[in-house]
Amino acid sequence: MAGSAARLRCPLAALVALVVAATCLAGCSTPRGSSGSSGKPTAFVSNMMLGNVTVLDLATQKAEGEVVMPRAGARLPFPGPLAALPDGSKVYVANLNAEALVAIDVASMSAGARIPLQQVPQEMAVTPDGRLLFVANDGTAVIVVDSERDAEVGRIEVGAPSAGAAMAPDGSQAWFSTAKGVVVVDVASRSVAARLPEIGSAASLVFSPDGGTVYVLGNFDPQGVVWVVDVASRALRATIVVDSSPVAAAVTPDGRWLYIVNRGANLVSAIDTSLNDVVARLPVGTVPVDLAIHPDGSAVYVTDSVSNTLSVISPASQAVVATIALETPAPSRPSGIAIVRVP
Repeated sequence: MAGSAARLRCPLAALVALVVAATCLAGCSTPRGSSGSSGKPTAFVSNMMLGNVTVLDLATQKAEGEVVMPRAGARLPFPGPLAALPDGSKVYVANLNAEALVAIDVASMSAGARIPLQQVPQEMAVTPDGRLLFVANDGTAVIVVDSERDAEVGRIEVGAPSAGAAMAPDGSQAWFSTAKGVVVVDVASRSVAARLPEIGSAASLVFSPDGGTVYVLGNFDPQGVVWVVDVASRALRATIVVDSSPVAAAVTPDGRWLYIVNRGANLVSAIDTSLNDVVARLPVGTVPVDLAIHPDGSAVYVTDSVSNTLSVISPASQAVVATIALETPAPSRPSGIAIVRVP
């Protein structure tokens, strides 16, 4: 299946290249779900072409404002993947073109610290206490950021560029998809604990809520795969065939449903985790990129980059039940999404 088309591809980095070419400018975690335990569920959506993040009230499906990303000299900010702290106090934005992270202060809805990395950041894995972020990037070392100081505090050599990042629910280990396979990092020692070179050409990855399974996306055309990996043994349990270019994944809080964004097919695959099988193929907007799940598990929100929308999926019916127009100047290219509870 893989053939010559099999290769590591970061969805958001690829989208940056597409956007830059199209506009002639010179010149892609904690599980994707919610943070905080009380307050109003609010989505933060990064808009690559506008250089900002839309703040969206999920109850009213209306934008409440935007947070403008700081520029780095002449470079336009290209906000991409997002990661929220578990207490919902900050949302971190991967500023792809500026090679930095930007911390959004949720209380003030404003851009706070800018954390220079000198590498293009991708997905971020956040420890359960919110203290550390492990940042995948286009260099050969994972970057560790302290959220209290909003500063880089170390690097872990993994030997290849990384794209996907996922933190174990107990905070003991972080998994990364790299150009040379999956790498497991021990969080306490900040060192490589294991390598899974047999699982190659991976894009994103996500833990099950109980921490027993990691779902790794094989970003292939014309069909992609999801590798189901047992965390304890690090052995491959199953391979699930999905549609073209799977680039992002999220699991419902009860662990029952796994949703996969298939960018190349403009679809989301709904997978029953008890069967390890696709039970629905759901058409969404054009060039879907990322997704996040409502805190109560009642809805899945998908960023449709070219359509300038969010597609809303109901796990109860396994159907798209709404499309939210982001009401931003087109083309805004919505990409990353994170949901937090805002007081």
